[in-house]
Amino acid sequence: FTGQGDTIYVKINIDSSGSDSVYSNSIISSDDFDVVNQWKNKSSHVVIYGPNDTVPSNISAFEVTFKGYVPSGNIVVDGIAYPAEAVVCGETNGYKKVLFLDTKTTPDNDWNSVIISLNTSSSGPLVGDDDLIRMTIIHELGHALKLAHPKHADYIQDVPNGRGTYANDNSVCALMNQGDPNLTSNLTCATPKWHDIINLKNKWGE
Repeated sequence: FTGQGDTIYVKINIDSSGSDSVYSNSIISSDDFDVVNQWKNKSSHVVIYGPNDTVPSNISAFEVTFKGYVPSGNIVVDGIAYPAEAVVCGETNGYKKVLFLDTKTTPDNDWNSVIISLNTSSSGPLVGDDDLIRMTIIHELGHALKLAHPKHADYIQDVPNGRGTYANDNSVCALMNQGDPNLTSNLTCATPKWHDIINLKNKWGE
């Protein structure tokens, strides 16, 4: 999504009604979304309007909507299958218009909009863990901005005159590392670190 000129304008929306409400079961609160400000002012080419901000009338914003959901199926970790509901924190999916319909697409395609789904299950991993809730919100927003897990950098391309691409491992401390930020062994952080900021600038510019 190219936005206006060389700047992307991102509008954060919160689905707060019905079965898609992120506030179901009172696991997540409106205060938790203050963390989206952590991505603000990291690149002059990425302008973020939070849930309570008004987008100027002359701006066509890239819409990022947070919804609630309960994951289904199983997730295999180290050869062991776990119920997804119990281990998945959230997921990010990009969409583009195909014949006027929103169609899910892959990270190497252009996105018109993004839906970030947060696990609102009363038996899920976010229950009672405010740090993990906030880290998940800002981590998934990083994906919406097309940042990959450092060890899953399949779609990251080298940038001419850039500052380097993601290392294909979790060897540096980064918000975009996958894992619980409470476990230091994951080198996962609750806020964007230099590694995340460098790659945001590589993607969008200074």
